[in-house]
Amino acid sequence: MSEWRELTWEDAMRRGYEALRGGEALYEEIDAEQGRSNIDIEKHLRRAELRLAQANAWLAMARELAWQRDDYGGRATRRAPQLPTQPADERGET
Repeated sequence: MSEWRELTWEDAMRRGYEALRGGEALYEEIDAEQGRSNIDIEKHLRRAELRLAQANAWLAMARELAWQRDDYGGRATRRAPQLPTQPADERGET
């Protein structure tokens, strides 16, 4: 893992996505195998919850890094694409 000062938005998003997929995969494993003991299911649920909590933390870090870029004019800010605006006469308004 990179030093926290070198962490980028892309790094945090990648780690968050990996953790999210890992948590989802653990939930899918629980459903896939029949005949599991309750203890085994609880262990899988704890692991899945941990992975999803890690995903939440990484995605929160990515959000903070994106805001920091916006606040300080960093390179390549991440924003939702804007819809093109049409003049009032093209929208059928009078």
